[in-house]
Amino acid sequence: MRSRAQLAAENLFLRKQLALYRERKVKPRRADDATRFILAALSRFLAWRQLLLIVKPETLIRWHRLGFRLFWRWKSRTPGRPAISRDVQQLIATMAAANRTWGEERIANELLLKSARAAFSSGT
Repeated sequence: MRSRAQLAAENLFLRKQLALYRERKVKPRRADDATRFILAALSRFLAWRQLLLIVKPETLIRWHRLGFRLFWRWKSRTPGRPAISRDVQQLIATMAAANRTWGEERIANELLLKSARAAFSSGT
């Protein structure tokens, strides 16, 4: 005996595949990302190999692996370097154009000096 939830999941699984055929009378359309996600998610709750009528088992497994890779890529992303404001970018460009002999280290030191002076003069 199957539980009510398994029966509902099986029904939804079959309906999703049927919807691929109904949209086009002749040939099933390619599954969109939402359909792929739903079928891959539902496959975790039921014996899906017997239920695949339109989608090949290899295809469903590939979708599941792709979803898993996307999830972990999203989960393990690094925050990255914070963006530099437009004002600071323009200041760097102006300083580099006015002082052609300065390298990046000198410009960075001058920016640190200017920011320290600004912080000191504002009282923070």
